[in-house]
Amino acid sequence: MQSRQDSLDERPQYAPPLKAGVDIGRCLNDAVDVFTKNILVLVIAGFLFFVLSVFSLLVLTGPLMGGISLMTLEAMRREDKRVDLAKLFAGFNRFGSLLLLFVIVLICVLLGTLFFIIPGLVLMTLWLFPFYLMVDKQVDVITSLKMSYQVVMRRGFWPNLLLALLVFAIVLGPELVPYVGVVIGFVASPFAWLLTTSAYLQEVYEDKPDTDEPMSQAAQCGRCSYVMRGLSNFTCPECGADLREVGMIPTQL
Repeated sequence: MQSRQDSLDERPQYAPPLKAGVDIGRCLNDAVDVFTKNILVLVIAGFLFFVLSVFSLLVLTGPLMGGISLMTLEAMRREDKRVDLAKLFAGFNRFGSLLLLFVIVLICVLLGTLFFIIPGLVLMTLWLFPFYLMVDKQVDVITSLKMSYQVVMRRGFWPNLLLALLVFAIVLGPELVPYVGVVIGFVASPFAWLLTTSAYLQEVYEDKPDTDEPMSQAAQCGRCSYVMRGLSNFTCPECGADLREVGMIPTQL
Protein backbone atom coordinates (compact mmCIF):
# COMPACT_ATOMS: atom_id res chain seq x y z
CA MET A 1 0.00 0.00 0.00
CA GLN A 2 1.33 3.36 -0.96
CA SER A 3 1.91 5.88 1.78
CA ARG A 4 -0.11 9.08 1.97
CA GLN A 5 2.99 11.07 0.96
CA ASP A 6 3.47 8.91 -2.14
CA SER A 7 -0.12 9.61 -3.13
CA LEU A 8 0.42 13.32 -2.77
CA ASP A 9 3.57 13.16 -4.88
CA GLU A 10 1.59 11.60 -7.74
CA ARG A 11 -0.90 14.46 -7.90
CA PRO A 12 -0.50 17.23 -10.51
CA GLN A 13 1.85 19.99 -9.43
CA TYR A 14 0.09 22.76 -11.33
CA ALA A 15 -3.24 24.35 -10.64
CA PRO A 16 -5.90 24.12 -13.41
CA PRO A 17 -6.30 27.05 -15.80
CA LEU A 18 -8.37 29.95 -14.55
CA LYS A 19 -11.70 30.69 -16.15
CA ALA A 20 -11.05 34.38 -16.70
CA GLY A 21 -8.32 35.68 -18.99
CA VAL A 22 -7.05 39.19 -19.40
CA ASP A 23 -9.68 41.91 -19.80
CA ILE A 24 -8.37 43.91 -22.78
CA GLY A 25 -11.12 46.49 -22.43
CA ARG A 26 -9.95 47.17 -18.91
CA CYS A 27 -6.34 47.35 -20.15
CA LEU A 28 -7.40 50.10 -22.53
CA ASN A 29 -9.28 51.98 -19.80
CA ASP A 30 -6.37 51.73 -17.37
CA ALA A 31 -3.92 52.86 -20.04
CA VAL A 32 -6.05 55.87 -21.01
CA ASP A 33 -6.46 56.84 -17.35
CA VAL A 34 -2.72 56.90 -16.62
CA PHE A 35 -1.72 58.25 -20.03
CA THR A 36 -4.04 61.28 -19.96
CA LYS A 37 -2.74 62.27 -16.53
CA ASN A 38 0.93 62.00 -17.54
CA ILE A 39 1.09 62.80 -21.26
CA LEU A 40 4.18 65.01 -21.16
CA VAL A 41 6.18 62.75 -18.82
CA LEU A 42 5.34 59.64 -20.86
CA VAL A 43 6.24 61.31 -24.17
CA ILE A 44 9.60 62.33 -22.67
CA ALA A 45 10.06 58.74 -21.47
CA GLY A 46 9.27 57.47 -24.97
CA PHE A 47 11.78 59.89 -26.47
CA LEU A 48 14.52 58.95 -23.98
CA PHE A 49 13.90 55.25 -24.50
CA PHE A 50 14.22 55.60 -28.27
CA VAL A 51 17.30 57.84 -28.24
CA LEU A 52 19.20 55.90 -25.59
CA SER A 53 18.39 52.56 -27.21
CA VAL A 54 19.52 53.71 -30.65
CA PHE A 55 22.70 55.48 -29.58
CA SER A 56 23.73 52.59 -27.30
CA LEU A 57 23.14 50.10 -30.15
CA LEU A 58 20.41 48.46 -28.02
CA VAL A 59 22.77 47.82 -25.08
CA LEU A 60 20.60 49.98 -22.81
CA THR A 61 17.28 48.66 -24.10
CA GLY A 62 16.95 45.80 -21.60
CA PRO A 63 17.73 47.87 -18.49
CA LEU A 64 15.43 50.62 -19.77
CA MET A 65 12.62 48.10 -20.27
CA GLY A 66 13.11 47.02 -16.67
CA GLY A 67 12.82 50.66 -15.63
CA ILE A 68 9.71 51.11 -17.77
CA SER A 69 8.16 48.12 -16.02
CA LEU A 70 8.83 49.59 -12.58
CA MET A 71 7.75 53.08 -13.66
CA THR A 72 4.39 52.00 -15.08
CA LEU A 73 3.68 49.49 -12.30
CA GLU A 74 4.21 52.19 -9.68
CA ALA A 75 1.98 54.63 -11.57
CA MET A 76 -0.91 52.17 -11.89
CA ARG A 77 -0.64 51.24 -8.22
CA ARG A 78 -0.67 54.87 -7.05
CA GLU A 79 -3.95 56.48 -6.19
CA ASP A 80 -3.05 59.64 -8.13
CA LYS A 81 -1.64 57.60 -11.10
CA ARG A 82 1.44 59.85 -11.27
CA VAL A 83 4.40 58.65 -13.35
CA ASP A 84 7.87 59.16 -11.86
CA LEU A 85 10.27 59.68 -14.79
CA ALA A 86 13.27 58.83 -12.61
CA LYS A 87 12.04 55.24 -12.43
CA LEU A 88 12.92 54.88 -16.11
CA PHE A 89 16.50 54.27 -14.98
CA ALA A 90 15.66 52.09 -11.97
CA GLY A 91 16.47 48.94 -13.93
CA PHE A 92 20.14 49.84 -14.13
CA ASN A 93 20.76 48.20 -10.75
CA ARG A 94 20.15 44.86 -12.54
CA PHE A 95 21.89 45.90 -15.73
CA GLY A 96 23.50 42.57 -16.62
CA SER A 97 20.43 40.44 -15.99
CA LEU A 98 18.10 42.74 -17.92
CA LEU A 99 20.55 43.00 -20.81
CA LEU A 100 20.80 39.21 -20.99
CA LEU A 101 17.02 38.86 -20.82
CA PHE A 102 16.60 41.34 -23.66
CA VAL A 103 19.17 39.54 -25.84
CA ILE A 104 17.48 36.17 -25.29
CA VAL A 105 13.99 37.50 -26.02
CA LEU A 106 15.12 39.52 -29.04
CA ILE A 107 17.05 36.70 -30.68
CA CYS A 108 14.40 34.05 -30.06
CA VAL A 109 11.51 36.22 -31.27
CA LEU A 110 13.43 37.35 -34.37
CA LEU A 111 14.41 33.79 -35.24
CA GLY A 112 10.86 32.62 -34.63
CA THR A 113 9.52 35.37 -36.89
CA LEU A 114 11.86 34.33 -39.69
CA PHE A 115 10.33 30.85 -39.59
CA PHE A 116 6.92 31.72 -41.08
CA ILE A 117 6.17 34.42 -38.45
CA ILE A 118 3.94 32.20 -36.28
CA PRO A 119 6.69 30.92 -33.93
CA GLY A 120 7.72 34.53 -33.33
CA LEU A 121 4.16 35.51 -32.44
CA VAL A 122 3.90 32.56 -30.07
CA LEU A 123 7.10 33.51 -28.25
CA MET A 124 6.11 37.17 -28.18
CA THR A 125 2.88 36.13 -26.44
CA LEU A 126 4.40 33.67 -23.99
CA TRP A 127 7.08 36.19 -23.02
CA LEU A 128 4.85 39.20 -22.47
CA PHE A 129 5.90 39.68 -18.86
CA PRO A 130 9.52 38.59 -18.12
CA PHE A 131 10.79 42.16 -17.60
CA TYR A 132 7.95 42.89 -15.18
CA LEU A 133 8.55 39.66 -13.30
CA MET A 134 12.30 40.19 -13.05
CA VAL A 135 12.04 43.66 -11.49
CA ASP A 136 8.78 43.16 -9.59
CA LYS A 137 9.45 39.69 -8.17
CA GLN A 138 13.27 39.94 -8.13
CA VAL A 139 13.78 36.65 -9.99
CA ASP A 140 16.55 35.63 -12.38
CA VAL A 141 16.48 35.49 -16.18
CA ILE A 142 15.37 31.89 -16.63
CA THR A 143 12.79 32.09 -13.86
CA SER A 144 11.27 35.26 -15.33
CA LEU A 145 10.85 33.56 -18.72
CA LYS A 146 9.39 30.44 -17.13
CA MET A 147 7.00 32.44 -14.95
CA SER A 148 5.83 34.55 -17.90
CA TYR A 149 5.04 31.36 -19.81
CA GLN A 150 3.12 29.97 -16.83
CA VAL A 151 1.13 33.17 -16.30
CA VAL A 152 0.09 33.38 -19.96
CA MET A 153 -0.90 29.72 -20.20
CA ARG A 154 -2.74 29.83 -16.89
CA ARG A 155 -4.77 32.87 -17.90
CA GLY A 156 -5.28 31.80 -21.48
CA PHE A 157 -3.02 31.91 -24.52
CA TRP A 158 -5.53 33.37 -27.01
CA PRO A 159 -6.53 36.50 -25.06
CA ASN A 160 -2.84 37.18 -24.47
CA LEU A 161 -2.08 36.65 -28.15
CA LEU A 162 -4.70 39.28 -28.98
CA LEU A 163 -3.09 41.63 -26.47
CA ALA A 164 0.38 40.95 -27.89
CA LEU A 165 -0.82 41.70 -31.41
CA LEU A 166 -2.44 44.94 -30.22
CA VAL A 167 0.75 46.04 -28.46
CA PHE A 168 2.82 45.05 -31.51
CA ALA A 169 0.58 47.11 -33.80
CA ILE A 170 0.70 50.16 -31.54
CA VAL A 171 4.49 50.06 -31.22
CA LEU A 172 5.36 49.35 -34.86
CA GLY A 173 2.40 50.94 -36.63
CA PRO A 174 3.80 54.49 -36.46
CA GLU A 175 6.94 53.34 -38.28
CA LEU A 176 4.80 52.97 -41.41
CA VAL A 177 3.94 56.68 -41.36
CA PRO A 178 6.38 58.68 -43.51
CA TYR A 179 8.45 61.48 -41.93
CA VAL A 180 6.60 61.71 -38.61
CA GLY A 181 6.38 58.03 -37.70
CA VAL A 182 9.19 58.21 -35.15
CA VAL A 183 7.58 61.17 -33.41
CA ILE A 184 4.23 59.38 -33.25
CA GLY A 185 6.09 56.46 -31.71
CA PHE A 186 7.09 58.64 -28.75
CA VAL A 187 3.39 58.82 -27.93
CA ALA A 188 2.27 55.36 -29.04
CA SER A 189 4.95 53.32 -27.29
CA PRO A 190 4.18 54.56 -23.75
CA PHE A 191 0.51 53.75 -24.33
CA ALA A 192 1.53 50.19 -25.29
CA TRP A 193 3.62 49.96 -22.10
CA LEU A 194 0.57 50.84 -20.04
CA LEU A 195 -1.58 48.24 -21.79
CA THR A 196 0.92 45.53 -20.90
CA THR A 197 1.25 46.80 -17.34
CA SER A 198 -2.49 46.60 -16.77
CA ALA A 199 -2.52 43.06 -18.14
CA TYR A 200 0.37 42.09 -15.85
CA LEU A 201 -1.41 43.39 -12.77
CA GLN A 202 -4.61 41.58 -13.73
CA GLU A 203 -2.97 38.28 -14.52
CA VAL A 204 -0.41 38.10 -11.72
CA TYR A 205 -2.18 39.78 -8.82
CA GLU A 206 -5.87 39.21 -9.42
CA ASP A 207 -6.59 35.51 -9.02
CA LYS A 208 -10.02 34.25 -10.13
CA PRO A 209 -10.32 30.67 -8.84
CA ASP A 210 -12.51 27.92 -10.26
CA THR A 211 -13.71 26.94 -6.79
CA ASP A 212 -15.97 28.57 -4.24
CA GLU A 213 -13.35 28.35 -1.51
CA PRO A 214 -13.52 31.39 0.82
CA MET A 215 -11.07 34.03 -0.34
CA SER A 216 -10.03 34.65 3.27
CA GLN A 217 -8.26 31.27 3.20
CA ALA A 218 -5.84 32.32 0.45
CA ALA A 219 -2.09 32.51 0.98
CA GLN A 220 0.76 33.84 -1.13
CA CYS A 221 3.99 32.14 -2.16
CA GLY A 222 6.90 33.55 -0.18
CA ARG A 223 8.98 33.95 -3.35
CA CYS A 224 6.67 35.22 -6.10
CA SER A 225 3.49 36.28 -4.17
CA TYR A 226 1.29 33.99 -6.27
CA VAL A 227 -2.12 33.60 -4.59
CA MET A 228 -2.66 29.91 -3.84
CA ARG A 229 -5.81 27.91 -3.16
CA GLY A 230 -6.51 24.22 -3.04
CA LEU A 231 -2.97 23.01 -3.72
CA SER A 232 -2.37 19.28 -3.32
CA ASN A 233 1.36 19.55 -2.61
CA PHE A 234 4.08 22.00 -1.58
CA THR A 235 5.04 23.29 -5.03
CA CYS A 236 4.09 26.83 -6.08
CA PRO A 237 2.29 26.55 -9.46
CA GLU A 238 3.67 29.95 -10.51
CA CYS A 239 7.42 29.82 -9.86
CA GLY A 240 7.94 26.17 -8.91
CA ALA A 241 9.39 26.97 -5.48
CA ASP A 242 9.14 24.51 -2.59
CA LEU A 243 6.72 26.25 -0.22
CA ARG A 244 8.33 24.53 2.78
CA GLU A 245 11.51 26.45 1.97
CA VAL A 246 10.25 29.86 0.81
CA GLY A 247 7.23 29.97 3.14
CA MET A 248 3.62 31.05 2.64
CA ILE A 249 2.25 34.50 3.44
CA PRO A 250 -1.35 34.64 4.75
CA THR A 251 -3.43 37.21 2.92
CA GLN A 252 -6.91 38.70 3.21
CA LEU A 253 -8.28 39.51 -0.28
